[in-house]
Amino acid sequence: MPARRLWPTLRNLILALLNATLILVALCLWLAWRLTSEVHAVTADVAGELAQNLAPVQPLRDEVAALTGEVAGLRGDLAAMREGAEMPEAVERLGVAAEGLQARLAGLTETTEAVTADPGLLIDRAVAAAAGKLGDEAQELIGCRAAAAAKDG
Repeated sequence: MPARRLWPTLRNLILALLNATLILVALCLWLAWRLTSEVHAVTADVAGELAQNLAPVQPLRDEVAALTGEVAGLRGDLAAMREGAEMPEAVERLGVAAEGLQARLAGLTETTEAVTADPGLLIDRAVAAAAGKLGDEAQELIGCRAAAAAKDG
């Protein structure tokens, strides 16, 4: 008789182990999915923060493009001077253009120095934002855990 009771007990034990294993696998898959979605959200936030922090660089880029156009104009004026046509007017235009170019280059240099003085600042801002977001999510998970523990206890 004891052998007859042993087989159903072993069968029930194996089914219970299989059930527990499947529940653990499902839980691990859910946690991996949740972690992946959080990592994706954090990287999207970091990318947004970096794009926002790099916005001051766009005027710098525009200024460089404008200066390049101005330099092309100065080259044209120099070519006109070499040919001897409109010598006094070309010299006057070159003087005015040189002063404007000097002022714009001073502004460009100041902007460049401000951006390059501490490039780690941009990275620090992005990392701080990502850490804050991740900390908020961790606090939410801790709150769920505390609520579950209070419910069980």
